[in-house]
Amino acid sequence: MKYAAFVAITAMLLQACAAKEDAPAIAPTGGIAIIGHGGMGNPGINNPYQLNSFIGMKNALDVYRLDGVETDIQLTRDSTLFMIHDDYLELLTYCSGCIFNADSAFMSSCGFRPVSSGQFRNDPVTPLESLFAVIASRRNSARVFLDIHAPATCIPDEAERKSHYGRMMRSLKRLLDRYPVANRIAIQATDREILLQAEAIVPQVKLYLDYCESMEDVEYAKSRGYAGVAAQTGSFSAELVAAAHAAGLKVQLYDAASQRDIIDAMKKSPDYFLADNLVLTQQIAEVMNGQ
Repeated sequence: MKYAAFVAITAMLLQACAAKEDAPAIAPTGGIAIIGHGGMGNPGINNPYQLNSFIGMKNALDVYRLDGVETDIQLTRDSTLFMIHDDYLELLTYCSGCIFNADSAFMSSCGFRPVSSGQFRNDPVTPLESLFAVIASRRNSARVFLDIHAPATCIPDEAERKSHYGRMMRSLKRLLDRYPVANRIAIQATDREILLQAEAIVPQVKLYLDYCESMEDVEYAKSRGYAGVAAQTGSFSAELVAAAHAAGLKVQLYDAASQRDIIDAMKKSPDYFLADNLVLTQQIAEVMNGQ
């Protein structure tokens, strides 16, 4: 009996995966938009692509047909924005050093480390411009959330970080002047100084206060005229989601990879769900929609 059930479930999953290329876009539960975390989500046995790799972004949009993607960005010495999480290179790439000390030519030569030692991959670290070019070429409304972290490891001085944020926003503005995608771009950040710089330099971009946990955070986002708030699923209750909506704010939830946590996140009715397990998330959305 257990073997028969295993075979049936495996066949269902294989059929679902095989149909991805030709399947229509799946309408998320209650209008919740599914956003790929770093493209294809956290890497693992079913996802060979590192977070923020360009191929992961493309697959999330082209194969899984998600409503959008989220990417972390960092700025180089010559003011080029690259899609990568950490402000130093050793953790995820074959290169080393702080990104703000590197130039774009050096960054383009850096490859992401493979997810496991049994894989051979050398996906390059890619400029944000490559993703903007893809988004600009599409007629659909795919969204991009730019997650910006404080580069505290490489830039410990607060005044220097403030100057760095200004350079980041001016670099982003140049990209937005080149690619007509501003209406599909959002910035999310925990460091409020980043959002203040964004308000001043790229006012056409939607802003989200990240790592929100309280009504105070919701009220701050509302007072600044931000588009919304972002929060860990376990730290933001359904009541806070409702309060944010009542304040005219959108809500993005993330950090939910198990079946139970994904269902819990969707039941809170956010506007966006940042997905790590794409197949499971889409299957849950289908079931909850009665498809």
